[in-house]
Amino acid sequence: MSVSILLLPIAIALIATVGSGVSITSVIHEKMNKKTKHQELPPMMTLFADLDLLEKTLQEHGIKTERTSENELVCTMEAAVLTYSRDKVGDPFYVTTSGLKDINELMEELKCLDEEYKSNVQSFTYDKLISNLSSNNMTLHSETILEDNTILLTIDV
Repeated sequence: MSVSILLLPIAIALIATVGSGVSITSVIHEKMNKKTKHQELPPMMTLFADLDLLEKTLQEHGIKTERTSENELVCTMEAAVLTYSRDKVGDPFYVTTSGLKDINELMEELKCLDEEYKSNVQSFTYDKLISNLSSNNMTLHSETILEDNTILLTIDV
């Protein structure tokens, strides 16, 4: 018997909310419309929960990171300084900005980070799934990468 699994490149990084459910892009667009500079954006909850994967994504994007604890990561960018923090391990991170210089550049950086994070989540999931197949007496029957970068795996169980 075979089972098929789809690994979708899901949108996570920019799916963030501010306490009232306002999206991160709405907050940024509001600041852009006010043409404010050198201000902080309100803390925004992200769906990032894995510190290692978040740090890896930021570093792959060329952003200088400093891990201050298991619950805080400070990122220095041209457009702003981002601080990802959470109350305890396993909780999602909140991101705050300081030293905001260019909101348009920040928006572009966040869009790029979103794409890289989606790719890293998919890669991590794929690697974990493949490594667990043999230990569960299963084999990979076929693998197909679709046009939208979705991976279709058929597994013999």
